[in-house]
Amino acid sequence: MPTSTSTPVRRTPLAALFRPRPGYVEHPLKAWPYTWKSVGYFVAAFVIMTAVWSLAGFAVTGWLAPSALGESEAEINFWLEDNRTDPLNTIARVLSVPSDTWVKVGLAAVLLVAFPLVLRRWHDWAFLIGALVLEVCVYGAASSIVGRPRPDVERLTTAPTQSFPSGHMAAAVTFYVGLVIIVHWNTVSPLLRRSSILLGVVIPVGMFISRLYLGMHYLSDMIGGILLGITALVVAFNIAQDGLEETNAVEKRFQAPQVESLDVTPEV
Repeated sequence: MPTSTSTPVRRTPLAALFRPRPGYVEHPLKAWPYTWKSVGYFVAAFVIMTAVWSLAGFAVTGWLAPSALGESEAEINFWLEDNRTDPLNTIARVLSVPSDTWVKVGLAAVLLVAFPLVLRRWHDWAFLIGALVLEVCVYGAASSIVGRPRPDVERLTTAPTQSFPSGHMAAAVTFYVGLVIIVHWNTVSPLLRRSSILLGVVIPVGMFISRLYLGMHYLSDMIGGILLGITALVVAFNIAQDGLEETNAVEKRFQAPQVESLDVTPEV
């Protein structure tokens, strides 16, 4: 039975762009981080999270909105509407694009090819998409249940859903912060790590500002979206890690180091 120390290190051309953890080994992508049990966990997480965000939404609409704090929240939207300009309108629309459905679907398709080629494993794509699907499902269900109307200002774009929580904000956190996590799992390159952090900060911050400016959400909607995105990442990580450990326990064969765990960051 070969061991990880005796297996020669080989690199794909794309993987050569990375500075991977010590002991990087090519792997035939046999491991998958989800099991049938994982599906049950995701369903349970969806039910629980939908209930939590629905209750939070009812608290926002029933308690926060009629209060002085709710009036102050609405004043933010009125102030932004009064201070719009054509250049700012264009910038806000552009900043909102990274969380549009067609962008997320397109990037997910690209990463489905890129991650296995570069990292030689499915884990990262499965984790990211699992988190994104969970976020989208909870957002769609909770938004429909709560039914909070959007701010009473001129809206500069359209959406078929309701106001709480912000789906664009939740998706920005889930997808782009998720990419930051994946980069840090797999490479020690300072350039790639810093670039990913920049991306993971700029896009969510831009999304936060743009969705308020465009008149699509209240401040509380944005906070609800941020918390939803973070929770989706945490839940998906734990489900994927549990499934990976179960798969590795069943598969009695050699495992390359990058298949042992989701996070393969070297200890330095």
